[in-house]
Amino acid sequence: SSVVNLKLQDQYEVRWNSVIDITLYNNSKTSRLLRYITWGKGTPLKRGYEEATWDDGKRIINFLIIIIDQLQKMIDQNARLILNSWHYPEEKSRPMVLPVEWRANLLLDGGQTDFALFFKIMSGLARSMNTVYKLFMDNHPEFDGPISIFAHSLGSVMCYDLLTNWSPLVLFDEYVAEAIVSILWMFKGVGIE
Repeated sequence: SSVVNLKLQDQYEVRWNSVIDITLYNNSKTSRLLRYITWGKGTPLKRGYEEATWDDGKRIINFLIIIIDQLQKMIDQNARLILNSWHYPEEKSRPMVLPVEWRANLLLDGGQTDFALFFKIMSGLARSMNTVYKLFMDNHPEFDGPISIFAHSLGSVMCYDLLTNWSPLVLFDEYVAEAIVSILWMFKGVGIE
């Protein structure tokens, strides 16, 4: 029999059987039935903390993932589920996931300069990615692992354009050059030089 019982909200109860034997029980009907059938025990509680060892310390970040566009909203919504369902206490290294917020610094002018908007967006994305990377490296100078860019929707198109150095001006220049060549060939065929 226990010395002291303390009922908590949400069907929980703490029982002090002795100074060193303290247990947390869930008193829902299902938990009580399972405890009765299987002689299950509650969660033992103890005071204090675990002593630190020499190999304890800051976990090593071995992989950087940079997220572009609206994936961060989904990650924020699911982070609690992931943290509660996966736990690797022996793992000493982990990935770091960092969002890039490129829209916050973007100033729009009501569509009056749509062509210039592309360059504002791309330079803003590049600047934001460089800022995130620089802050990460300032805090983790020992990092030498791989870096991945994870993008979705508009973010994937923007990253492709940024990484391939694609520009509508180059495309326009190629179009104009081809048009001039075809016009010259047309005039040359007519006999005008």
